[in-house]
Amino acid sequence: MLAALKRQITEPVRQPKPILEPRRKPRTKSFSIVWLYAPPQTEPQHQAETLLREIQTHCEHAIGSYVPASDLERYYGELAKERGWEPRSWHVIGRELGKLTQRVGKRRDGRRFNAYKIPRVCA
Repeated sequence: MLAALKRQITEPVRQPKPILEPRRKPRTKSFSIVWLYAPPQTEPQHQAETLLREIQTHCEHAIGSYVPASDLERYYGELAKERGWEPRSWHVIGRELGKLTQRVGKRRDGRRFNAYKIPRVCA
């Protein structure tokens, strides 16, 4: 018993760690940047824009409707061959086309597919 008491006396008493307050990040003011010059248009952006214009001028019945991506991919292949472009992957062109128009995912017969809405021609 005496040994246990001696051990308690000689062991240092552990102090609880102080609770630190979390550091707060300095608040930054929001600001907006306005570019005076538009960034140069990439080739996929140009091809997607041209594809959309071609459909708007040659397929008036499609304006205001959703067109399946498979039809647009086929039309893009024909357009690229006609214009002498090196055909890009449809995923690249479809991504850029989705930025220009509305893209929706649809299901038919249990299969998923994307469709793009063809907007009216802007004057």
